[in-house]
Amino acid sequence: SITTKSNQLTKHNRQASKASKEENLKKHLIINKEKERPIERDGGRPGPQGSGSRSGRWAHPTPHPHSFLRPLHSSPSVKYRHPTPPPYHRHRRRIDNPQPSPNPTRPDPHAHSPSRIRPSARPRRATAGGERESMASGGRTDLDGAAVAPLTICVIGAGGFIGSHLCEKLMAETPHTVLALDVYCDKIRHLVDPPPPHLAGRIAFHRLNIKNDSRLEGLIKMADLTINLAAICTPADYNTRPLDTIYSNFIDALPVVKYCSENSKRLIHFSTCEVYGKTIGSFLPKDHPLRKEPEFYVLTEDESPCIFGPIVKQRWSYACAKQLIERLVFAEGAENGLEFTIVRPFNWIGPRMDFIPGVDGPSEGVPRVLACFSNNLLRREPLKLVDGGESQRTFVYIKDAIEAVLLMIENPARANGHIFNVGNPDNEVTVRELAEMMTEVYAKVSGEPPLEEPVVDVSAKEFYGEGYDDSDKRIPDMTLINKQLGWNPKTPLKDLLETTLTYQHKTYKEAVKTQMCLATATPSS
Repeated sequence: SITTKSNQLTKHNRQASKASKEENLKKHLIINKEKERPIERDGGRPGPQGSGSRSGRWAHPTPHPHSFLRPLHSSPSVKYRHPTPPPYHRHRRRIDNPQPSPNPTRPDPHAHSPSRIRPSARPRRATAGGERESMASGGRTDLDGAAVAPLTICVIGAGGFIGSHLCEKLMAETPHTVLALDVYCDKIRHLVDPPPPHLAGRIAFHRLNIKNDSRLEGLIKMADLTINLAAICTPADYNTRPLDTIYSNFIDALPVVKYCSENSKRLIHFSTCEVYGKTIGSFLPKDHPLRKEPEFYVLTEDESPCIFGPIVKQRWSYACAKQLIERLVFAEGAENGLEFTIVRPFNWIGPRMDFIPGVDGPSEGVPRVLACFSNNLLRREPLKLVDGGESQRTFVYIKDAIEAVLLMIENPARANGHIFNVGNPDNEVTVRELAEMMTEVYAKVSGEPPLEEPVVDVSAKEFYGEGYDDSDKRIPDMTLINKQLGWNPKTPLKDLLETTLTYQHKTYKEAVKTQMCLATATPSS
């Protein structure tokens, strides 16, 4: 009957409702138990709540492959960005009891594990405990007097000019461990092939190209800090290989920024003084009195505009790519809490800089100015001055500059969130004056008399090709790095040229002589 069927249906609905309530209760109990468990970090080890790791309760179930450029639909459950992204502070406040992020798909960027609280914010240990901490850090302290804990540092581009000097410094003077990444290791072979007994376990070389190697993220995860030095940074390439230049300096750097941000790893990113482009004074008439005023040519990190030439001047491809990756790094800090420092080198020079064409680099290659002039001196050729050598530059000794980098590494509370000029405004010369000084110094270290005509003028088009452009002068303002890190360069230009040219002469003279003999003999054979 209709009544009997109705009663049966009501009874079925009651049973279904009861089963649904029981199921919901089970889920609630499971969720509560999950909340009481320690969060599982990488490798299945329990870690403290608020560790900053992307694993655990804040793990995104299916992270977008480019989460540093995360679209609005990056998760099926989240259709919009957090309405008020956390503010970015250059000196982050210490969080003793971090709370879970209100947005479960993205960890709170201000959350730190105890090991990631900045050294100056950690409570100081007294007496015997303080001595133990100092011994564990190799006796090193930061600028605020706190012990510096040993770090694992991933150095990308470790086999290059800057990377090789940085690795030497870290091995010689600190207890830190280095994961050295590069395509070649020639300049650090004495450190890694194989490592000397006293460095065993402290430095490991990984041969990889960051643009296509799946090991990159794992190595960044293993480190406390990543330093990215990888780049194409030779002026001759900027307008002859603009695509390679843009890809190398922007596209290939994206995964490094992404992995550091997603895994809450600190990043020191190397940019360039070229991001400033042209000075404001360069647009004034040459005899205008304002061209001599510092505000028209001194370059300040947070105030000076970045002024580039027209698009057809592809020489600015490098500066544009470097500026864009700087903006991305800065945005990651503002929106996602990436701890970063950006370095803008102003012509770091010294032993192992660049290459000598035909010896340890391509015969048709054109290195930067110091290596170009060294090549001319070794071959007893006139030094080529582009457009008369009127551009003004400053030069800093590599060992002075590496001291600045070490201060950034070991003083994160003072360095995080900052962009630093690293140069020596006292070593300012025109390129012509540099050529004259190098000719004089090389005659001294080699014992060879200078040429009767030591320099020759060439046009930018002849030397670099179509599309070249340049800035008139680059003088760094050193106020910020002196204030934050107390760093000042020490080595005068003439002294650093003598050290560098002595190395160039001892290292390359015989090889250049052999190559020149072979080149002379080839046509007659």
